[in-house]
Amino acid sequence: MAHSLAFAGRDRRPGGFTLVELLVTLLLGGLVSAALLQLLVGDLRHVGRLGRWLRERQAGERALELMRGELQRAEAVTLQAAVVPLPVGCSLAGRDFVLQLQGRNRSGQSVAVLYSRGAAPSAIWRGDVLMRCGPAYGLDGEWSDGTAVSRVLIDALPPRDGFRVVGTAPGVLSLELTRQLADGQTIRQEQVAPALPEPLEPTPSEQP
Repeated sequence: MAHSLAFAGRDRRPGGFTLVELLVTLLLGGLVSAALLQLLVGDLRHVGRLGRWLRERQAGERALELMRGELQRAEAVTLQAAVVPLPVGCSLAGRDFVLQLQGRNRSGQSVAVLYSRGAAPSAIWRGDVLMRCGPAYGLDGEWSDGTAVSRVLIDALPPRDGFRVVGTAPGVLSLELTRQLADGQTIRQEQVAPALPEPLEPTPSEQP
């Protein structure tokens, strides 16, 4: 009988967890879950920020590609507003003159394209804008025969320094685009475009 009682005493163990152990486990689990959630939210914000940066950069690339293509097809390029009159139907409206192109539409008629930089035409745009005023494109990829159309090419430009056209060599222009996004990101892009014939600029006596 004594042997049986001793065996039963050795086999008896407490079952389950105590309340303190459960509380500690729940607390640790909550801390780990909160840390994982914070990391996940941070990753999502980073991915979203990167996605916005890529979309904005692609928009800038498209704008520069359009200008580069029009420079290649132009018969004349002017970098100063004082050299030639503005195209019919176009105005600066308080913006700065950037450049003007002269070419031919699908009918062989001489047309002009004006680029200007400055205040946006409405509040839907961010910061300063780069405007294009000229013939629209037809389905064939050529300048149409219609009247000049004024459109915002790209927005979010900082004042005065958002876009520059610089002659780096005879017949070569550097298109420099800078944009300031709402989250503080700055995107700087540049393309080199051949511009033949050589861009027209004022003579030293005409310069201010």
